[in-house]
Amino acid sequence: MDQLDRKYLKTWAIAVMVLWIASSFWKPAPRRRPTAKLEILAYYENGTGGNLPNSLSSLISNIKRISYLSPFWYSVGANGAISVGERTPDDGSFDQVVNLARRNGVKIVPLVSNRRTPVGSETDFLRDPALRSKVVLELYHIAKGRGWDGLNIAFELIPASLKTQFVNFTEDLATKLKSDGMMLFVSVFPPKEMPAAVVGGYDYRQLAIRCDRLVLQMYDRHWAGTEPGPIAPLPWVESNLQYLTRIIVPSKIIMAVGLYGYDWPGESRLGKPEYISARQALERAAGRGIAIKWDGISREPYYSYVENQIDREVYFGSGQTAADRATVARQYGLSGIAIWRLGFEEPSFWGELEKAVSI
Repeated sequence: MDQLDRKYLKTWAIAVMVLWIASSFWKPAPRRRPTAKLEILAYYENGTGGNLPNSLSSLISNIKRISYLSPFWYSVGANGAISVGERTPDDGSFDQVVNLARRNGVKIVPLVSNRRTPVGSETDFLRDPALRSKVVLELYHIAKGRGWDGLNIAFELIPASLKTQFVNFTEDLATKLKSDGMMLFVSVFPPKEMPAAVVGGYDYRQLAIRCDRLVLQMYDRHWAGTEPGPIAPLPWVESNLQYLTRIIVPSKIIMAVGLYGYDWPGESRLGKPEYISARQALERAAGRGIAIKWDGISREPYYSYVENQIDREVYFGSGQTAADRATVARQYGLSGIAIWRLGFEEPSFWGELEKAVSI
């Protein structure tokens, strides 16, 4: 063997060694098993006033399409105090919502949020094991007393320093709920290209192990604090799913889509964007005779217009967007799709979604 052959043999051996070492660290994406039919989780609000309607009329019209109903009724605040908003407003709709869901076999998993403050969110109760236990017990008694099918924990802006404590909280709550046959859902924002203040408190793998469903709130890539842009662009959606389905069983994930958007002024100095529903976005465009455009990369609708000599841009999630995301959810083998929220959708929404949620 001459010197050149020895050189090639040595190079080949090094290459094989490098590939072998790399293979021990690289974990391939799991083989996808497309979901035959997706579960549908629908968020419900009593109403926020102003130009944002309550969810009741949409619920009545579409109850047979829904698997889970998650009403925005509870929140945990300072010192673990729990606020109950079931009957706000107290117009009889609470009983109507509950009876309607139960008559149609829709599981009720109310949303439990944490209260927000101007500088963050109230999650300090997670630091104290005794206070965590108190909150767990109170939430358990609320769920059991009301006969709910479970709870949907949606805590935001959890400090990274409380990541482990949040996992412990969900584990304790899951244990209590499951002892009575109830479920635990945990709602989180996706990890990719999101501020650390938003996602730093989530241990996705550990949360998924402990809950029945991890609800992935696939929004806001662009929001009131950013420049104008798509709410949930498809490349961003897929980047998050590719990562998360490597560390979480896909059938535990429900992907939430937003039926809303923002109407941005052309420059940030001109003020904050307006939060609007998909229905409002379409009505606003129609009222001004504006043609809605479709971004083929983000797979979201958008348009621009001028008002009071100010250029404005609108991006929003539509029925077509939701149907597109439902197709992606099926391809990744996810359990279902969630919609934020009932009452925001445009008239064509449900027809478009139904085509995508089942074969």
